[in-house]
Amino acid sequence: MEEPREIDIMVLINLIKKYLYTNRFVLIGLVVAALGYQFVKVQRSSPVYSTEMLANSTVLSNYRIKEVVKLFNKRISENDFEYVAKNLNMPVETASNIKGISVEIIEDKDNYFDYAKTPRFESNVFFVKIDCLKSSLCDSLTEGVKYFFSQNEYMKKKLAVNMDLYNEVVQEMESDIAKFENDSSLEGVSAQNLVKMDENELTGKLNMRVQLLKFRWSATSDQAIDVIQPFACSNVRTNTYKSGLLKMLIIFLFGGLFAKEAFLFVFKK
Repeated sequence: MEEPREIDIMVLINLIKKYLYTNRFVLIGLVVAALGYQFVKVQRSSPVYSTEMLANSTVLSNYRIKEVVKLFNKRISENDFEYVAKNLNMPVETASNIKGISVEIIEDKDNYFDYAKTPRFESNVFFVKIDCLKSSLCDSLTEGVKYFFSQNEYMKKKLAVNMDLYNEVVQEMESDIAKFENDSSLEGVSAQNLVKMDENELTGKLNMRVQLLKFRWSATSDQAIDVIQPFACSNVRTNTYKSGLLKMLIIFLFGGLFAKEAFLFVFKK
C-alpha cells in the first residue's frame, strides 16, 4: 500500500524541481527585485527606534492594560496625534514621532471577569514597548505613560476606590498586629523560647508586617503604575534592511509566479 504513495511523492518532487528549473531566470529576477525594493524602502524611510519600560500596577488588570494599548495604536494608525499628545501630556510635535506601542504581560493570569468580581492586591508586571522616530524621547515617554495611567478620569476613580480598600486593609492589619504585640502570653518569654514557637506563626506575623508597609505605601500613592525601569534611549534603528526582508521575498516570489501563470493562462486562451 505504501509503494504507490512513495512513487507519488517522488513524482511530485520531480515536478517541483522541473518547474523551478524552468522558471529559474524568473525566480532570480524576482529575488533581485525584492532585494532592490527592500533596499530602496529602507533608504527612503525614516529611522525607527524601539524603547522599553518595565512597570507594575496594583490598580490595572492585564485586560485593561491591553485595551488601553489597543486604543492608543488605533489612534496612532489614524494619525490622531492630538489625542495622543493630550493623554501623554506632551506637545503634538513630540507625539507625532510615536509610530506604535505594544505591551507584554510578564504573567498573564487574570481575566476581566475575575478581576471585576474580586479586589486584588498583588501587582501586574509588564513591559511597554514604543516605536518612535527619535531616540532621545525616553524621558518624555516615561513621564507621558505615567501621566496617562494616573491622570485620566477612569484612573482617578479607580485610584480613589483602591485607596479606600487599602486603608481598610491597613486598619485591619494594624489591629491584628497590635493584638499580637499586646498578647499577655508573650510576656517574659525568652528569645530562645520565642524561636521555638510555631515557625509558621512567626513567618505569618513577619509577612503581615511586610504587607502592612506595602499597603501603607499603596494607600498614599496617586500613581496607577510604578516604573521599575524607565524607557532607555537607543541609537540602534529597528527598521533595518534585514527586517521585513523575508516577508518581502515571499510576497515577490509567490506574487510574481502567480502573475506569470495567470498571464500565460489568459494568453493561451
